[in-house]
Amino acid sequence: QINGTSGYEEAAAQGLVAGINAVRLIRDEESFVPRRAESYIGVLLDDLVTKGTDEPYRMFTSRAEYRLILRQDNADERLTHYGVTFGLVEKKVLQMVEKRRQAVLDAIQRLESRHFNSDRVNPILSSRSSSPVAGGASAYQLLKRPEIRGQDLGGLIQGFDPEILSRVEIEAKYGGYIKRQLAQVARMSELESKPVPESIDYARVPGLSNEAKQKLARVKPASIGQATRVQGVTPADISVLLIEIKRKEASR
Repeated sequence: QINGTSGYEEAAAQGLVAGINAVRLIRDEESFVPRRAESYIGVLLDDLVTKGTDEPYRMFTSRAEYRLILRQDNADERLTHYGVTFGLVEKKVLQMVEKRRQAVLDAIQRLESRHFNSDRVNPILSSRSSSPVAGGASAYQLLKRPEIRGQDLGGLIQGFDPEILSRVEIEAKYGGYIKRQLAQVARMSELESKPVPESIDYARVPGLSNEAKQKLARVKPASIGQATRVQGVTPADISVLLIEIKRKEASR
């Protein structure tokens, strides 16, 4: 509540990160700051720092711009390695996660290689009100269709673990959107990796709007990426800030 949040999960998330960083501080290690693209905890913390709160903050999926990546089915793939690093999870758990991920990739490859002619495929498509194919299709291509579920192809594909098949189906149906979001994350990571000097005096940066000067001075963003998310800071302000940082770097 001191930080402006409301809810047990929000409190637990902040407590977890605070506990991890308390230990890392004692060990003189770098702080752990989860990124927006890898966890909802990262979204929550970044929102509290860059946007502040006018009312009790609750964590909704709608607050995350990369929610197709932040799915419940891939939380283990995104975060287990941190658990191992911090001594909270045994290495064998991470090995299980990596083994399961490889099983998903292997299953995708197998399904892509299983091609069926239209005589076998179209009756299934017709039963699910999906348009017929002319020259046949692979099992993976069929899974991309919104009307087709893994169990609908039971007569064509066998020997797949239901959990693995479920993960494959998600990647088949949303693969294009997921790739698009991963590309957005890659572009944003360039800005996230561009640090903003702690010594910068925003009040003396020519060209910054007065609102941006006040907001940036209050938030003190650690990176350009974080600065872009501060309310009241426009793309024009970011351009000015980048020029100022380059000027400082050149004058060293």
